[in-house]
Amino acid sequence: MANLSLHPESTGASAASDDPLLDLPLGDGEETDPGGRPGDAEAPPAADEPAGGPGRPAAVWSHGALSRLLWPLVAVALAAGALWLGWRLRPDPPALSVQQVEIEFGDLPVGEEVVRPIVIANAGGSSLTLSEIELAEVEGTAAGLRVEENGCLRPLATEETCQVVVAWRPEAVGMASARLRLISNAPGGDRLLPIRGRATRGELAWSESRASFEAVAVGSRGALREVELRNVGDAPIRLREVALVGPAAGDFVRVADRCVAAILEPDASCRLAFELVPTVPGPRKARLEARAAGVESAAPLELLGEAIERTGRLVVEPTALDFGGLALGEVSAGQRVRLRNDGTAIVQGLRLALEGEETADATGVLAGFRVVESTC
Repeated sequence: MANLSLHPESTGASAASDDPLLDLPLGDGEETDPGGRPGDAEAPPAADEPAGGPGRPAAVWSHGALSRLLWPLVAVALAAGALWLGWRLRPDPPALSVQQVEIEFGDLPVGEEVVRPIVIANAGGSSLTLSEIELAEVEGTAAGLRVEENGCLRPLATEETCQVVVAWRPEAVGMASARLRLISNAPGGDRLLPIRGRATRGELAWSESRASFEAVAVGSRGALREVELRNVGDAPIRLREVALVGPAAGDFVRVADRCVAAILEPDASCRLAFELVPTVPGPRKARLEARAAGVESAAPLELLGEAIERTGRLVVEPTALDFGGLALGEVSAGQRVRLRNDGTAIVQGLRLALEGEETADATGVLAGFRVVESTC
């Protein structure tokens, strides 16, 4: 083992006393001579030489003492370095990230359902665990809200995502509010997302309560009659159908329908047109019923008509002829008589005859009257 020796510029006791550590013995007593040969013991110093020998200090450093002094310092430094390195290399905590800051449903008709997907992500450096997803502070018409967690109640690795679905089917008209609470191991506590919406309802109404049709003969086609259906509520209405029902529904023919599968916005309307084509005589009656999702049907609209028997009816115009006074043998100017069928059936086998106080002769003369021309 090599020994350390100190060779100051000056000798004497004053140099040795500057540092108390210099008075400590160095090593286990084995020394090397200046030539580097270990094991050769030096001769005792003469009485007139310094205690360290010629040209040597009075005291030397001990290797063991130096080690005992430095090792605690090294250990402290290593521990501090390990703590600093661990702090630098520690994983970031989990971070709950939600794309939406609120859940807005807007206006939703009663009875209809809308879903809103909520994307949840772990934006931190360690596993994120959602322990509970629930609705809180439910108010108004928000009773129709429900949450589907879709497998989000599990650990999420860094940058992993999952999706929560919030659905709402309102059951009554009015405002709705609630909060979606997300409970996790992320710093910062629970996350609350506000939920808002308004439940609305459309309302159908006919432009009239009763639609009357002109009387028409059996088998004939009556005049066209229009009716109007309007949305008087505050929500859009999707019409399913407008049904024609009643004992004489088959006698009312729908010739136009702009309401089939229509979507009526608030205050919008659609029209239907019918004709009465009766098959039997007598009063004819039916009704219209409008049906839509989430809306109570409007009061039925009555359709009323009258069917008459098919008969012919001749009308003579004019009903009387006045020839004035004539001299015997004089011929008057001719006058025309018009026959019109004012009935509902064809008049066949028409025969004309002059009748009066005297019987007509073979020429058709009756008391001087005769038919000059006839198209009947």
